[in-house]
Amino acid sequence: MSYPSYGTWGYLKCDSAHPYVIPTFKLGAWYTIASGDDTSLWKLSSDAMAPGQPAGYTLHADWFGAWDNTVMAMWTDNCINKMLNCSAGVLGNGQQIKMYSGFTWNANPRLVPIPS
Repeated sequence: MSYPSYGTWGYLKCDSAHPYVIPTFKLGAWYTIASGDDTSLWKLSSDAMAPGQPAGYTLHADWFGAWDNTVMAMWTDNCINKMLNCSAGVLGNGQQIKMYSGFTWNANPRLVPIPS
């Protein structure tokens, strides 16, 4: 492992002693807070595994390999193997992943019952 730099080549990569690029991505989570919400009661399901840490400390993500095989192959061939910047759903070949027509930033229901 090595720290990357832009060097003289113009894009982020590690030195020649570390030739393999490890793909990265960003994950964001947004929460709406309504009047009357008691956020001190909010916890993540995995917070119980880190006693003594503040609520939300364990925020993490898991990989679910549920992509369409054709789309996954396009992404791997172009974004990973050709090291192209494929942000915003771009697949590196002139195509882009389309957002689900029913997508919304507002979860419904907002809160789910605490499991017993």
